Amino acid sequence: MPNLEPICDSHAHLFYPELEAQLDAVLARAVEAGVSIIVNVATEPASNAVVAAQTRRANTIAGGPRVYTSLGFHPHNAHQVTPPDWELLARLADEPEVVALGEFGLDYHYDLSPRAEQREVFRRGIRLALEKNLPLVVHTRDAAQDTIAILDEESRGAMPRGVFHCFTDTWELAEAALERGFYIGLTGIVTYANSENVREVARRIPLDRLLVETDAPYCTPEPVRTARRQARKKGKDEPNEPALVAHVCAALADLYTLDLNEVRRRTCANARELFRLP
Repeated sequence: MPNLEPICDSHAHLFYPELEAQLDAVLARAVEAGVSIIVNVATEPASNAVVAAQTRRANTIAGGPRVYTSLGFHPHNAHQVTPPDWELLARLADEPEVVALGEFGLDYHYDLSPRAEQREVFRRGIRLALEKNLPLVVHTRDAAQDTIAILDEESRGAMPRGVFHCFTDTWELAEAALERGFYIGLTGIVTYANSENVREVARRIPLDRLLVETDAPYCTPEPVRTARRQARKKGKDEPNEPALVAHVCAALADLYTLDLNEVRRRTCANARELFRLP
């Protein structure tokens, strides 16, 4: 896109079947939308090696975006994690494509893993991020107090750099994250009619601490979300994909009353800085 700055999708799950099955086309559409960087994020023990291999393969596709990897254990899957999973994760973290660890964190909304196990996995994830000197990708939902408390306890004065991804929480949590040096990641949820609370928080986040992401295949932004539902007449989204992060940038440009290219440029620069990308 000759007149638009490149953008970074700082959080996508390309290994999910609906995207993996059309990976070449997904990456081609990303390039058409101006996406130059994608961070491909693992979520459960079985997916870490898969994501690392997929990322290597994606980077062999001529003309595609540069794909990097974040490896970790989503709190939903904390009950599945075994000692060999941690050993594998520590080895994979040394691969050159790996630029972050996570997503790690707490999710008390669904409680798909016992909270005690979520907290233990989160703690070990923080310690590994500090050991490997990699950014931490944090997932938190309905668990703000414990999330901040565990970060403070495990950092011992050496807080990891990182991002609170897919942020939909309160300004109080955003402020606590910002005070600890974290970035805030926003998705297509910021475009939804019923998400004024997310937009109110977004307005207060400094642009130099903001990342954009799709969280693909989830969180399809408007107006694509509604258009696809109407086209299919099944009340269900098509999968979100990295190309659609452009809509998140456009929504934030409106929110900040800034030039679109400024938002694209700054959020991409933020991603490069956080993940230490060339």
